[in-house]
Amino acid sequence: MARQANPTITPVELPALSEDIIQNQNQFIANSTIIIEQFGDGLPYERTRVVNEARFFASQSAEAMLQFGKRLILIKENEPYGEFLNILKSDLDIPERTAQRLMQAAFKYLSPKLSSNTPTLAHLGSSKLFELMVEDDDEIKALATGGTVANLTLDDVEKMTVRELRAALKKAKQDAKEQQAKITEDFDAVLKRNAVLSREKEEIALKLTQFEMKTIPLDERLEPFKEQIATIQSRINEQLEQQRQLVKMLDDLQKDIIQNDPSYLPDEPYSLPPSLQLVLMALHESLKITLAQAKTTYRELWINFSGDVESALNEEDQVINEAINGLV
Repeated sequence: MARQANPTITPVELPALSEDIIQNQNQFIANSTIIIEQFGDGLPYERTRVVNEARFFASQSAEAMLQFGKRLILIKENEPYGEFLNILKSDLDIPERTAQRLMQAAFKYLSPKLSSNTPTLAHLGSSKLFELMVEDDDEIKALATGGTVANLTLDDVEKMTVRELRAALKKAKQDAKEQQAKITEDFDAVLKRNAVLSREKEEIALKLTQFEMKTIPLDERLEPFKEQIATIQSRINEQLEQQRQLVKMLDDLQKDIIQNDPSYLPDEPYSLPPSLQLVLMALHESLKITLAQAKTTYRELWINFSGDVESALNEEDQVINEAINGLV
């Protein structure tokens, strides 16, 4: 019996991936590569190994705590969100909030800026390292290299209990806040005084100008007003540009905070730090005051000179129309 020929297999042409999908894949691979290079100790990610290492470091010293946090970062980066929570609960038996703090500690103390000081800081113990996390990296680096943080040396911190350290850091923050408030209050007082002096100076200059204008032709008498209007407009433009720059700088700061927050999740609501929210409110109030003052001045102008302004606008329109008709 003759053998039957093999059936011909027609290749199936799969649809090409969209540019967005390819870009997202490349971004995911790039992010994973960065995480593995920084926290993977030169080894590719392998779930069982990393989970077992995390179990080991969970029971060790403060330095091992940072290693534990480093493993948690690897697991979170390479596992789906739901699976990461399952590992925390089933394999590691730690709450999500604790895992977040461990990862934040690893990000901070194992960063390129502080990693060389980690052995010195680890002697303080895990609880004190958690308390110091709220301080700036430069201050912590200074503490580890013979300087101070909140006016405390490394020896001072070692001798303190965790409760004493927490109280000292809190008091230093409060003192700094009060000092900053006093500086701001004094600065505002100087600004107000300068504003009063400047206003008085302008009023005197205006009175002198008005006195001198009595014997000067009208066109010449109006020149100082034109110059003053142009100067004021220039100041307003400069102020508004500075406010626009502040908005852009705050937006850049917001993006930087989000990008460096390991707890940030794109699909969940995110609240900015209260201190940044206060700054945004201050800028918002500043813009409201500027707008309200402009409206008040415009209303006074319209009440006193509405007829003259309308007449001038109509004459300007007529001149423009005549010029256009002359071109046709």
